[in-house]
Amino acid sequence: MKKNLLLNPQQMAQVMGDPKTQALLNQTVAFFEHKGNYSMRIDSKARRLPSDWYQFIKESGLFATMLTPAGYGDDPDARWDHYRISATSELLGFYGLYQYNYQVSVLGVGPIWMSDNEVQKRELAQLLKEGHVFAFGMSERNHGADLYSNEANIKRVGEGRYVANGEKYYIGNSSRAPKISCLGRDADTGEFAFWVVDCRDRHCKYCGDIDVVGMFTGQLGTFDMIEYPIAEKDILARGDKAFALGLSTINIGKTQTSIKVVGMTTHALYECINHSHNRYLYGKRVTDMPHIRRSLLEVWSRIVMTRMYAYRAVDYFRQANKETDRRYLLFNPLQKGYATTESERAVIMIHNIMAAKAYETDTYAETAVRQTGNSMRLEGTAHVNMSQVVKFIPNYFHSHVDYPPVPDGKMVKDDTANCLDQGFGRVREIKFADYRRSFAGCELPNVMIFLEQAADFGRFSDETPMTKAQSANPDFMLNVGNIFGAIVYGQLVYEKCRIEGVEDLVIDQLFSYLVKDINGYVTRAVSEYAGYFEPGQQENLQRISRLPRNDFDREEQILKDYVFALDGAYKSSYGVVINGEKK
Repeated sequence: MKKNLLLNPQQMAQVMGDPKTQALLNQTVAFFEHKGNYSMRIDSKARRLPSDWYQFIKESGLFATMLTPAGYGDDPDARWDHYRISATSELLGFYGLYQYNYQVSVLGVGPIWMSDNEVQKRELAQLLKEGHVFAFGMSERNHGADLYSNEANIKRVGEGRYVANGEKYYIGNSSRAPKISCLGRDADTGEFAFWVVDCRDRHCKYCGDIDVVGMFTGQLGTFDMIEYPIAEKDILARGDKAFALGLSTINIGKTQTSIKVVGMTTHALYECINHSHNRYLYGKRVTDMPHIRRSLLEVWSRIVMTRMYAYRAVDYFRQANKETDRRYLLFNPLQKGYATTESERAVIMIHNIMAAKAYETDTYAETAVRQTGNSMRLEGTAHVNMSQVVKFIPNYFHSHVDYPPVPDGKMVKDDTANCLDQGFGRVREIKFADYRRSFAGCELPNVMIFLEQAADFGRFSDETPMTKAQSANPDFMLNVGNIFGAIVYGQLVYEKCRIEGVEDLVIDQLFSYLVKDINGYVTRAVSEYAGYFEPGQQENLQRISRLPRNDFDREEQILKDYVFALDGAYKSSYGVVINGEKK
C-alpha cells in the first residue's frame, strides 16, 4: 500500500498534535477493540444501554477533555479544539452508534459555552469532569426542527423568577443527561429564550424512550417541563442572541454528524473488501468481476473525497472570524447536506457488493446500511441545508476578497474565539476568495473539465439565475443547488488533497466522479423540469455537461495500490477468547 488515505484504528496513522489527545484516542481504540464486534453487535440487536461505554467516558475523561474550553476546569489539556473534536467523531463513528452520545453532548454543551452565563459554565465544567453526557432540547413533537414554531416557554412569576412549561421530543441523551439546554420563548414578550433545566428536578419529567430501529435504548427520548422553576442564573440568553445560540450550536453539530458517517463508511469498506476479495463465485474471485472492481473504486473514491472535504471544512472553521471571515456558513451546511449524501451513496454500493452478507447482524455493514442515512435525514434534511447553500451562489463567483491562504488546521489551539463566537446575521454579505486560485498550476484533465463546468455554472447563475418561484421549489432548487454544491465540494477536496500530498492520478480519478455527478444533476434538472424553465435557462444548464476523461489504466493502478491493498488491513476484533487467544 502506498498510503492509506482512510482511518484505520488498528494502524493509527492519524497523529494528533499533543500527547494527551493521542493518548485519549489510543485509549478509545483499545476500549472498542477489547469490547469487540460481538459485544457491539449485541448492544445493537438487543438495543442494550451500553453501560461499559458510559463508564469509559467517565474514567477516561474523554468528553471532559474534548468538550471543555481552555480556562474552565482543572485539566491543562482541555480546550475546544475543533480538529480533535471532529477526529473523535470520525473514530467513534468507525465503531458505530456510540458516537451519538458524543454528538448530542457537543450540541448540549454548545449553548452554555457560547453564553455569558459563568454560573452555568462552571457547573458544566464540573459535570463534564464527573463523566456526564449532555442533551440539546430544541426539537418538539409537533414541529420537529422548525425552531420558529417552538411552543416551550418560560413565564415570569415574580422578580427574577420564572416557570418553564413545554415538551421536548426526539432528544438524545435525555434519559441520562443531568442538565439540558433548551430553546423556547418568553411567554410574556414572545421573544426567543434559551435556558437550562436540571433533569433531577421533579418538575422535569422524563416521559420515556422513543423506540427507533437500531438506536440504543435511552439515546432518544421525550421530556416535559411542568411549572419548572427558573431563576436568572438558569437563563442563557434572550431575543436574537438566544436564537443565535441555537443556530451557532447547529453549525458545529452539522460537522460532527457528517464526519461520523465517514468513519462508518470506512469501517464498512474494510469489511466489504475483506469479504469480496476473498470470495469466489462461479470459479472467479468476486473482485475480478469488472462491475465489482469499478464499484469498489468508486466507493473508495467517494469516501476519500468526503473525508478530505470534512477535514478541510474544519480548517476553515478553525480560522473563522465573525467580523471578516464566515465562509464556514457555506461549507458547514454543504458538509451536512452533500457530504452525508455521498456517504450514503457509498454505503448503498457497498451493500450491492456484499449483497446478502450485509444483512447479517453480526457484520458491521448491517449497521452502516441501516444507519448511515440518518445523518442526511435528521437534524436538518439535505434540502434544508442546500437551501442555505444556494444563497451563496452570487458571492462565490463574484465580489472576491483576497483572503490569505487557509492553513492545515491540525494545529493545537483553543477555538473558543472562532467556533464558539460566531456572530449572527448578514449572511448575504459573506465574501469568498476566488475558487480558481486554489487550482492554480493544475493541469490534471478531469480537474480542468471540472473547472470548465464551474465556469459554465457561473454563467448560468449570472445570465439566467433561478427565479424566486424556482428557489421556493425545493425539488428544483435541490438539483441546481447540487451542481453548485459539487463545485464548492471539489474546491475543498482539491485543497485538502494537496495539503495531504495525494498523488495526481488519485486526484484526477476523484474529479472524474465530480464531473459525472454534475452531468447527472444537470440531466435530472433538465429532464424533470422541461417546460418549467425561463428563457435561456435550459440552454445554459445543458452547456455545463462535459464528458470526463476516463483512464482505465489509471483505475487499475489505483485499485492495486490503494483499494485491494486494504484487504486484511483492518479486521474486526470479536472480543472473544478462542483456545486462549483473543480474537
